[in-house]
Amino acid sequence: MTALSVTERVRVGIGLLPVPLRNVTQAAMEIATIDRLFPGRFVAGIGHGVQTWMEQAGVAGARSLAAG
Repeated sequence: MTALSVTERVRVGIGLLPVPLRNVTQAAMEIATIDRLFPGRFVAGIGHGVQTWMEQAGVAGARSLAAG
């Protein structure tokens, strides 16, 4: 958010927000808050995460395209 707060045109994005590790409601509220503060300049990447990291956290899906 620092880059967004000190510039007027830079767009910032999250590389990946892993769904198995996040509460969907909380993530939506956080993304909406950033978008209201900096309209059109924040891009959220949402996915299943890095499989080995999800395995370490105990939330890996049975298949690579399935969220646990």
